[in-house]
Amino acid sequence: MKRFLSVVLTLAMMLSLVVFAGSAAFAEEYDLSAYTSANIDWRKFEGTEIKVMFSEHWASEALIERIPEFEALTGITVKYESIPETDYRNKLLIEFNAGSNPPDVLMENYGFVKTDVRNGWAADLYPYINNPELTDPEFYDFEDFMVDAINYCEIGEALPGVPLNADRVIVMYRKDLFEEKGIAVPTTFDELYEAAVALNDPENNMSGFVSRMKRSNGSAHVWGTYLYSFGGEGIVENADGTVSCYYDTPEAIAAADYYAKILRDAGPQGAVNYGWLESLSEFQAGNAAIYVDNSSVMGQVEDPEVSSVVGKVGYAPMVSDGVHPSKVHINHWMLGLCEMGANKDAGWYFIQWATSKPVAHQIQYDNGNGARTSGWLDEAFIEKYGQDYVDASMGAPGTGERYIVPQVDEMLESMDSIDIGLHRIYSGEDAAEVMKTVQREHEEFLNIG
Repeated sequence: MKRFLSVVLTLAMMLSLVVFAGSAAFAEEYDLSAYTSANIDWRKFEGTEIKVMFSEHWASEALIERIPEFEALTGITVKYESIPETDYRNKLLIEFNAGSNPPDVLMENYGFVKTDVRNGWAADLYPYINNPELTDPEFYDFEDFMVDAINYCEIGEALPGVPLNADRVIVMYRKDLFEEKGIAVPTTFDELYEAAVALNDPENNMSGFVSRMKRSNGSAHVWGTYLYSFGGEGIVENADGTVSCYYDTPEAIAAADYYAKILRDAGPQGAVNYGWLESLSEFQAGNAAIYVDNSSVMGQVEDPEVSSVVGKVGYAPMVSDGVHPSKVHINHWMLGLCEMGANKDAGWYFIQWATSKPVAHQIQYDNGNGARTSGWLDEAFIEKYGQDYVDASMGAPGTGERYIVPQVDEMLESMDSIDIGLHRIYSGEDAAEVMKTVQREHEEFLNIG
């Protein structure tokens, strides 16, 4: 994934990019021996063309680079789109509603997969996994997927997606700077703030802390870790199917005030414009001492071709307020089948290949993150990335929580309301008053009360 950052920067200027993968006839010869043990006919759908829709992500970029291998293995031609995350959902809805040329395979995420199941857009993958004519259970080893990842992806009794990654919010910090200042690895929010302020040195282009605050960039999800780790709650799904929300509680106010304060006092100038890419780039460039975000960026942090801090970074579990247990935001992008797709069986072959051990292990080794348990236990992987990273990710507190942000149709409205609220607090407005507005907005679009 050496080209990831340049690809993202290029693609971000476009609504989408359509790429036609080269046919297997013109592909290089690949070592396909890792797949020959599977008791299925990989050439069963030779000559079929499938359409795949990707949201831009390190996992999709890694798969795109390997598509010629899949084509050589199966004789299936893959036509794909890779779309910036901010535009992906709207593009997907256009495809669903038009119905004329829907994708066979698509990336799903928890924010909309429940809606896709309810609307009949997302197919249940269990019938494919349990079909011996399409899947070799010994080769695929479905039980190897992390338990919380499968729980996360399930909707009722259906499985609309197989997980690609296993993001957990963790603390990444510059070991060398901490050692120079004699600062211990923080375990509480107070310690995190004190370390960030102590290491903040804007005159020398060094921020003490960097994280997301940009609108429409998942900032609300990262902040959800702070909310729950302060003992608060956001949107809560009730047993009767209704929802409640708690964004004006003392815990929620404290979490919002803290997040804005640490970025205001120790973050880069213009922190409200920093999303995951800007934050990652700042940390890679050596311009930030602490970076809190999803663990999946670690592969880029430790990539010597794009990062200047390789070998200088330590990894630790997310902190808490010292009273409540820390609960982190977890996320799994998934590969699923569109129910309206014309070539679902061939599409399943793509998903089976993309999430099989040979592919998943290599992608995890290259990028530092994956959804298969065996990948995290691999000795070569641990040697490459370090036990502290494995422990911070696998032992991330609160991973038993299925969701920090529940699945509601109003997910985008919720995220935007929170993002705007955090921006207002960052600019100096009173946190309690702002969170009252956030609460009122949620009650309105969730029809509470």
